[in-house]
Amino acid sequence: MTASHCSAQPVTLEITLAPPDLRHVEHVLPHQLGTWAQQVAEILCVVDRRPIPGRPDASWELDGERLVELVDACCDQYPHAHRRTVDYEADMARAVGAMFFNGTPPPAKTYRGGPFYAYFFGLYAARHDHVLHLDSDIMFGGRSQTWLEEAMRLLGERPNVLVFQPFPGPPKADGRVYAAGAEREPGPIHTLRFRTITTRYFLMSRNRLRERVGGLGIRSHSPVLTKVGFDVWLRGIRDLPLRDRLRPLTLATPRIDLPERLLGEAMVAAGMHRVDYLGREPGMWTLHPRERTETYFRILPELVARIERGDVTEQQRGHYDLHETMLQRDSSSRS
Repeated sequence: MTASHCSAQPVTLEITLAPPDLRHVEHVLPHQLGTWAQQVAEILCVVDRRPIPGRPDASWELDGERLVELVDACCDQYPHAHRRTVDYEADMARAVGAMFFNGTPPPAKTYRGGPFYAYFFGLYAARHDHVLHLDSDIMFGGRSQTWLEEAMRLLGERPNVLVFQPFPGPPKADGRVYAAGAEREPGPIHTLRFRTITTRYFLMSRNRLRERVGGLGIRSHSPVLTKVGFDVWLRGIRDLPLRDRLRPLTLATPRIDLPERLLGEAMVAAGMHRVDYLGREPGMWTLHPRERTETYFRILPELVARIERGDVTEQQRGHYDLHETMLQRDSSSRS
């Protein structure tokens, strides 16, 4: 299979994954690759196997091995797809820092325990300047095979746009979505403007980021503190800064703010914005699970198939997080 609909400028599809994603990746990753493979020149799956500092969890090792096997099996279906494990070695960290943070090696995780370094490693490791990044749990409806070509053309025409994104959820009939800060743009195709960024998914030019925004700053944030038993605290203490080691039986996440906040603030400071674009029929829109419940995992194969068909409930329209009615198989309110 080849990327037969690539835009004039090549694009890397970069998907960031980690061991806790293992249960949904089996169904969502093939869906993501099937949605985008024909539109991109490279598929790069980035697996982050470093656990959260101060949170010892043996499942990261075993699930990490299984995740790598699963990702490799999915990539084997596409000649332009490959997998890389996040490289935390000092030389690589300095190179990533030089590209995005004025030479400062970025931290591994955020105060929530989520990825920080892995996102920017993925951007750095992409072969092409334009990168379409996805988190591993994002699902797509519409699945237009011209969306990327349209977005790349518009990105080239609009120098003040930092990132382009598919539409945030299946729109209502009038194009409305319930997204904070959304500003409607005029025109026949539903288009929204934002002054914020989400790291769940985005299309970005690394060169435009560096030329217009420059190096990003890294800001501290109060860590999340968790009381644990002695054995767990002792296993996690070696990963903690000294000040956190002084709290008996308490583990702390890193003191790092979220990358989407840093990117969004830098974008606005540079006089730029984000655009969410539905695209020509059938369009491209996203859905994201608010919570990964047992019900979600149980019906996930059916759920993916329904989203691909555009079979969504009326209550889902206008929302980018998965609505509870989508988890009810006998729902009678589908559009």
